[in-house]
Order: sequence, then C-alpha cells, then structure tokens
Amino acid sequence: GVVLKAKALRRENEPRYHSLTSSLVSSHLRNFRVRYFATSNLQFLARRLTVCCLSPTKISSSTAETMFSTSSLALGLILLLSTIVHVDALNVVIPGGTGTIGQKVASTLGSQGHSVQILCRNAFLASAPARVSSDFGWVGKSYLNSNPRVSLRDWDGGDLLDIVGQDWLGWQDDALTGADAVINLCGGYTEQRVMACERIVRESLRVNPTAMQITLSPVDEDLSMKLKKDRVVLCEKMVKDNCMNSACLRVEINDIDGACQKIMDVIDGL
Repeated sequence: GVVLKAKALRRENEPRYHSLTSSLVSSHLRNFRVRYFATSNLQFLARRLTVCCLSPTKISSSTAETMFSTSSLALGLILLLSTIVHVDALNVVIPGGTGTIGQKVASTLGSQGHSVQILCRNAFLASAPARVSSDFGWVGKSYLNSNPRVSLRDWDGGDLLDIVGQDWLGWQDDALTGADAVINLCGGYTEQRVMACERIVRESLRVNPTAMQITLSPVDEDLSMKLKKDRVVLCEKMVKDNCMNSACLRVEINDIDGACQKIMDVIDGL
C-alpha cells in the first residue's frame, strides 16, 4: 500500500517535507517520481504512485487539513486505476512447433502471457514423459508442466493419406479461428513441407484470413540442393500471394537464438 506521512515542523522557516498521493496538490510540488511495479503475471499490473515534494513555503493549517482530507479519495482513485491495465494477450498457433525453435518460442510467448497451441501429428506421443519414437515430434510432459500456457493439438500435417494422430478432426476450427498469429515451423524440405504450407494457408483463409502468417526458412547458403531452395521459395510465394498479413523470415540454420528473436520481433509488433 501507499503510506502517507506528514511531519509538522516547529520552526517557521524550516523546509517542510510531504509525502502525498494526490495530484490535487500539484501547485505545491517541486519534484515528483512515478514508479511502476509489475507482477510476475503480465495480465495484472500493480501501479504504485509515490510523490515526494519539497516546499520551502509555509502551508497554513487549513490548507494542510484540506489537502489531507482529499488524500483518502485520491488513494482510492489510484488503487482503482491501478486495476485498469490494458494488456494484449495473443493466441498463437505453431504448426511443427515441437522442435528446438518451436519450444523456445512457445515458452517465451507463454511467459509473456500469450496462449500457444502447437500443432503436431501425434499429441499423445509428443506429450509422453519420454520420447517413444524419433519419427514424431516430442516436447515431453515436464515441458508442458513448466509451460501451462502451451498446449498440443493433433492435425493432419497437410497429408490426409498419412494421418497418425487420434484427434485431428476439426483442428482448423479449434486452432485457427481465434489465432492472432500462425508460425509455420514445419521441418524438412520434402514435398510434405509444401503440402503442410498449402494446408495452413488454405484453412487460414477459410476461417481466419486476417491472422499474421509467419514462415521461417534457412538462407539459401544453408540449402545444398536446388530442389530444397525451390520448395522454400514456393512456400514463401504461397504465403505472400494469398495472406493479408505475412512475414517470411530467413535465418542461418544453426542460429537458434536469432531465429527466435526474429519471430518475437514480428509478434511484438502485432
């Protein structure tokens, strides 16, 4: 809370120090400081206002009485305003987010108060305490426990002939409808990548055409085969030509921190 203290000084010419919480006495202020203290939960912000002033002039007893009679009202107003804090919490969907970059981005977003849903081909295996197969993505039970704002959802991966999840039906309406951003991190540079990108773009246009579409790909120097380069370009062109809001990012293949920073820069700009 805010503690109000006032000292009555006996000698007339001695400076008087006052600690107040009301802006109504601004005419007597010489210096002021405003401090903000954020809690660990970014959806709530406790704001404490500390006003320190030095007044060399004499303040009569009637003026001081009036000032302090309004202090309780001012304090109540400040406490009320401190609860009215606008915080933008986003819904972010990450297809293919079980990899290193996806996990780091998801945990960072979750720590900032955003909700993250990772689309994976088999959520049951991805959330297992230990990795069952290297053929499927995995984040682990401990990761999900440490990041309560991150969840997993089955999807078809763009290939309806190779579905391995048990609850993939309706993933478009569940995940994409309320999404503010979709971060495509589907790995590999096979035809599967192209199909996954096409699926994401097509379904996003159907249920949520204004969502920010983010793709992440390696720079050309890290792609040895021309076929892989062509697939990356095809996916980027698909996003740019069809999506209202998009960001096609390129990074060096081993620059994990740089990749995460570029993604976060786009998210922070929403």
